[in-house]
Amino acid sequence: MLYRADIMLRPEDFILSLIWLVIILAAGFAFRNSRYARNDPSRKYFFPALLLKILGGLSMGAVYLLYYKGGDTASYFLTAYGIHKAFQDSWEAGWTFLTASPASYKPGEWESRHTDLYYTYVIHYIMYFKDPNAYFVSRIVFFATLLTFANYFATSIIVSTISFLGVWGLYRTFLYEFPQLRKQLAFAIFFVPSVWFWGSGLLKDSLTFGFLGLLTYCVHQVAIRRNYNPFLILISILSMYVIYNIKSYILFSFLPFALLWVGFRWRERITNGYIRLAFTPFLALIFGAGSYVALLRLSEGSTKYSLDNVLNTAYASKVDLTSSYYYADGKGSSYDIGDFTPTPAGVLSKLPICVVTTLFRPFLFESRSALMLISALENTVLLLFFLRLFFRIGIIRFFKLLSTQSILFFSFGFSISFAFMVGLSSGNFGNLVRYKIPCIPFFLVSLVIMNYLIERERKRLLQLKIDKFAALRAAPAKALA
Repeated sequence: MLYRADIMLRPEDFILSLIWLVIILAAGFAFRNSRYARNDPSRKYFFPALLLKILGGLSMGAVYLLYYKGGDTASYFLTAYGIHKAFQDSWEAGWTFLTASPASYKPGEWESRHTDLYYTYVIHYIMYFKDPNAYFVSRIVFFATLLTFANYFATSIIVSTISFLGVWGLYRTFLYEFPQLRKQLAFAIFFVPSVWFWGSGLLKDSLTFGFLGLLTYCVHQVAIRRNYNPFLILISILSMYVIYNIKSYILFSFLPFALLWVGFRWRERITNGYIRLAFTPFLALIFGAGSYVALLRLSEGSTKYSLDNVLNTAYASKVDLTSSYYYADGKGSSYDIGDFTPTPAGVLSKLPICVVTTLFRPFLFESRSALMLISALENTVLLLFFLRLFFRIGIIRFFKLLSTQSILFFSFGFSISFAFMVGLSSGNFGNLVRYKIPCIPFFLVSLVIMNYLIERERKRLLQLKIDKFAALRAAPAKALA
């Protein structure tokens, strides 16, 4: 894998990284003080979450560059560096790379048209030139390099900050609906170890998670709170554009449940009972049509996630990643969800095991390395929390809660849908721990909200019993009087 330590680990770059860290913290301090009053419950979590996000990006980068000597994060940066260098040499060359889409050319066609550019830049720097999704990430990173003079760690700080803004928006969205849960929501969204480590820095998952948070915030602000600020609408369009070009299946999982969330909230505002009842099948129609249109539209231009190929792709990934090549030494990190046919019925039959795999695996006994063990410990805690809640409330009350809380249905539905798609196609715990990042906060938030609603109901019933008992004790005294 392409790796240039002379570019990515220059001693003088650490000074610039420190300067950008100070700039970001100063800007964060000004933003927090101007937007949130001292009595705002979310104020105290702003800086810890921001610092942890930046630390996650720097830690992830240090592990990959110093220990693994490369990795995806190095390739994203070096591709962006190649575009940066092309602009330094010639605006025409830089613009060619920034706007190029070589994946649309026939094999060898782009190279024959731009031979000098190919051998000057692509061979030495631009590893992801023919991967449109990864190249889009490097295009975004390129704009950050303009501010950092192509410094890896300073660029990581900026990208981590952009991702944090989206995650902060996600937190504010749920906090608005459940202000009593500021501490629990903060933990679920900011402080889960795998999320802040893999969801930070120069990776696809950092950007998609951040822009998914921004999109959730904008949907809540515009469609539910009816804040029709043009800036919010623009941010929502930008977020969908970024997610679509990096990992379109995230958007496919998100949109149907977001439509239902908005639809149910609109339904709650209808005062006429007959109209509200008639609106319910309309929501079902919107959900079905929205899911189908999203699948068609989002699959255009994507071979892996196209409507025609997604089933065969999932099956091929499963066969390849569970082959003897990965298990030859008994130390592989692949997992096997069992045999299935590449048909809708065959794939749906794997929904339970795929969801369990994404959310709770690797289990402790499946750990084969230190990083996998850390992930397994985190998964064990999450599994115990889920089982405790599920057996406490029972399956009937569990689904009743989902049906009565639209934001809960949205959050839980998206996390399960996303977990199914990731568990079906990842096939490897190393990939899985990164790919599942967007769904873990939504799933954990769902559990936190359910736990709060059940506890609130328990306290209400207890208070009714206390009041009833007090009334019964007071009745004889009144009779004697």
